[in-house]
Amino acid sequence: LQTVQEELKEEVGYNVPTDSIQFITNYRQAVGILGTQTKIYFAKIDDSMRIGDGGGSIEENECIELVWIPVKTSRKFVLETDD
Repeated sequence: LQTVQEELKEEVGYNVPTDSIQFITNYRQAVGILGTQTKIYFAKIDDSMRIGDGGGSIEENECIELVWIPVKTSRKFVLETDD
């Protein structure tokens, strides 16, 4: 969870305690090419955890747009497919 916490700091600008980060599921993407495993986590955040603007690392050429999804619909958003 330490890596997830560090990525939250860098990419979204929030310092989230590891005990507030919950594993949801994992899946494999690009199975026919790479078979990369992706893990999905959930964490509730609030303004007291904010430490910066987020957006990713300039050194890694990241340009991350933050999209806020209500908790009520977040699980459906992540687990639903377009099929």
